[in-house]
Amino acid sequence: MLSWLKPILWAISVLLRTFPYRWTSAAGALAGEFVFRVLRFRRNVVRENLQRAFPQFSDSQILDVMAKNYRNYGRI
Repeated sequence: MLSWLKPILWAISVLLRTFPYRWTSAAGALAGEFVFRVLRFRRNVVRENLQRAFPQFSDSQILDVMAKNYRNYGRI
């Protein structure tokens, strides 16, 4: 990870701890959505793994699972 990013993420996490859980969960989901849609971090790997695990899924189903997975990771 970039060294300048670590203190920024730490400050954001400290700030978010002061808000209600619903707000922080929504903010995390948005962060996951940002990583999925904009940064596109490891999307090809995730897509390939899901296609291997669920060969019966259509492309739209794979994308839906991918998006939900990234939103969930953002909440963690």
